[in-house]
Amino acid sequence: MRQQISALRGGAQIVVGTPGRVMDMINKKYLKINELSYFILDEADEMLNMGFLEDIEEILKATNEDKKMLFFSATMPKQILKVAKTYMQEFEIVKVAAQQLTTSNTEQIYFEVRERDKVEALTRIIDSEKEFYGIVFCRTKRECDDLTASLQSR
Repeated sequence: MRQQISALRGGAQIVVGTPGRVMDMINKKYLKINELSYFILDEADEMLNMGFLEDIEEILKATNEDKKMLFFSATMPKQILKVAKTYMQEFEIVKVAAQQLTTSNTEQIYFEVRERDKVEALTRIIDSEKEFYGIVFCRTKRECDDLTASLQSR
């Protein structure tokens, strides 16, 4: 947190943070958001699913009205649409048409496993493939760090 506070004191042009951390920095007077140029909310539907809707609304109340806002969301739940209508004077919903994103050079597979078995399953997949190339997604940085540590130790 000290590095973040130091960076904010130095005059940050872009601030990226979870709703909780942003609110914490605002409450401690390290982050001032009353003169924003842009407010961008990524994974808006996930923020809603994780219970951050009230925090996001609280943050938005502290921002200036003339900022430009962008919300990115895989789905458009009613609550997110309500936030958009409340805090955006004029907004536009842009939908991306579904398309085939795979190529014949890419093989996609998935396995359904219990949460506690995920690392073991991933390890077995990596071990069974002669040349394994893949991307593994985690929900949090901590999960990424834990997974990295587990794979490196194996």
